[in-house]
Amino acid sequence: MLRMISTRLRRRPAPGTAMGFVALVVAFGGVAYAAIPAADGTIKGCYATTNGLLLGIPHSKGDTRIVDSNEACRSYEQAIAWNQSGAPGTDGTDGTNGTNGVSGYEIATGSNTGVAKALCPAGKRAVGGGGFVSFGAIQRSFPMDGPAEYGWLLDSTESASNVTAYAVCVTAP
Repeated sequence: MLRMISTRLRRRPAPGTAMGFVALVVAFGGVAYAAIPAADGTIKGCYATTNGLLLGIPHSKGDTRIVDSNEACRSYEQAIAWNQSGAPGTDGTDGTNGTNGVSGYEIATGSNTGVAKALCPAGKRAVGGGGFVSFGAIQRSFPMDGPAEYGWLLDSTESASNVTAYAVCVTAP
């Protein structure tokens, strides 16, 4: 019994396994050797010029494959090559100037009981705002966008609450 076990452990791999291993080593060696792109920076490819089946390989017109620099294209293919990077192009034209941004930044404040307004000075508009209430909660907080008044309005859920409103005002472009 002991002799039968030791015989099994000494078996050699099947010939197909050995051939597969050799093919694998050759394939990985070939991949490691491929030079894509070539030393001069060019990339070589082949594209099919016809539709068909050749040696069991189906192809359609326009099919493209990248090949190693020393590999030949198939009989139904045309060779093409391109560079990784080309010569720099000319500068484009300058774009148009954008609109001027806002100016005259200023914070306006207003305080009252129950409802407060922070009014922007003449010629300015509110672009943001907020505030606080002494008790209760903020019921509404929103911009006042004219035409009579520009600024920020804030009111409380409690009419006796002290309310302060803030408006971020800028000169409109």
